[in-house]
Amino acid sequence: MVSAALQHKIAQQRAAAPLELPKARLCARVVLATLAEDPAAPGGADLVAALAALKAGLGQKWSAVTAIQYMSGRQAEFAAECGLPQERAGLLWAHLVAKALADGAQGLGGLSNAHVKTLQAQAHERFSEEKPQ
Repeated sequence: MVSAALQHKIAQQRAAAPLELPKARLCARVVLATLAEDPAAPGGADLVAALAALKAGLGQKWSAVTAIQYMSGRQAEFAAECGLPQERAGLLWAHLVAKALADGAQGLGGLSNAHVKTLQAQAHERFSEEKPQ
């Protein structure tokens, strides 16, 4: 059973979710860019660009770690639900990856390629089952 106070907090977070969407987009870009196995490889520049955009949009104190922390939380999940239809699955995928990293207390190398693909499939499945509004 969920307490009334927790239900109220969740309702507030859901109501504020559309306002969190720009932050979630920036953080999701960083989380997904960190999945690149080799930062020096093609695509490694994506992380540099994502971090630059994150700092430009949210301030110099933001980093890959704070982006992962934010994306692992409930606010990011709710923001993903508010995204444009074509971006929802990607935002949720970033949330699931960040949550797996935060909950597992493991580095990026601790997520196998199969685990990452499973999380991506879960994200796409969740939004493909929704009925158009």
